[in-house]
Amino acid sequence: MHKFLFNYESNGVPIANSHESKCLTFTSLLFMIPVIYGLINGSPVLYSVIIFVTSILSYNHWKNPTYSIARTADICYGTFTFCITFILGVSSVKMTLLFLFGVSLVVWCFMKSNNTYSDGYKYWYIYHMMFHMFSIICILITISAL
Repeated sequence: MHKFLFNYESNGVPIANSHESKCLTFTSLLFMIPVIYGLINGSPVLYSVIIFVTSILSYNHWKNPTYSIARTADICYGTFTFCITFILGVSSVKMTLLFLFGVSLVVWCFMKSNNTYSDGYKYWYIYHMMFHMFSIICILITISAL
């Protein structure tokens, strides 16, 4: 785990090429959709702020994707956001099994993107984009239940 989060020996070495980076910065900015949705629908402002920071940190990492403090911040804060969303979702969403299925897709896509990246698979970033999209869907479901 330490090597996964704090591999600064490779600092400055790109994690993604230009195309992959553009795709992932785009999906990072899509986290603004639940921020706006939450503010319009009167969900707790703090939750919208948490999602806003998630979007900014993710965008910041993917605009220059290297092993750096930006990556560590993205992973740590994204994990925090996942935990908050999971707790709020399980306690608020009426269709808990559907929500849990969505969460399992989030986890699967994240793990698949990491594994395929490690294996050198050319389209690993598609799994990571799906991870972003399923996360956004789970966040929207959670906001609608608050």
